[in-house]
Amino acid sequence: LKDTNREAMRAKKSAVTKGYMKDDFINCFVSEDVHKEILLNKGYWCRFHTITLIINEFISKNKNCQILNLGCGLDTLPFNLLHQLKNKNYKNEFKYFECDLNEVVDDKVEKIKSNKILSDILGNITDLKINDVRTIKGDNYCIFECDINKYNDFIKTIELVGVDFKYNNKNTYNYF
Repeated sequence: LKDTNREAMRAKKSAVTKGYMKDDFINCFVSEDVHKEILLNKGYWCRFHTITLIINEFISKNKNCQILNLGCGLDTLPFNLLHQLKNKNYKNEFKYFECDLNEVVDDKVEKIKSNKILSDILGNITDLKINDVRTIKGDNYCIFECDINKYNDFIKTIELVGVDFKYNNKNTYNYF
């Protein structure tokens, strides 16, 4: 899994390096120069812009919202998104949750904790265990380890880390 994750991030770095898209945080995860074929760069550009467009539209239409990214890998989207929202002085309630298998979460958490740029974006982060589940929580961000193939454990864990599944009424979250 780590190798697949790293290769995906290397492909994204190639697309950023070639100017297909902007990602201020890719260098926090991939330090070496990477050059991929043009078709792969265009594929990453398409995926990146489609997902970013959908998420930005969702956030703009919902006063209180949360995003739950299953199998997050080392994706930089939460850092780009939280940085963008802070620069716009976004006042609505917004939370970004990520989960993946423990080896991937451990890798991402170590990168977050060892990089001041990433940890500053997340605000006050706390590294803790919630029922033996490694969790990092920030002001608007949470990453936790979970195997989504173990459905009952998964449901229990997302509730424990604070994902709110109340249906859309005045004081609840919309989720994507």
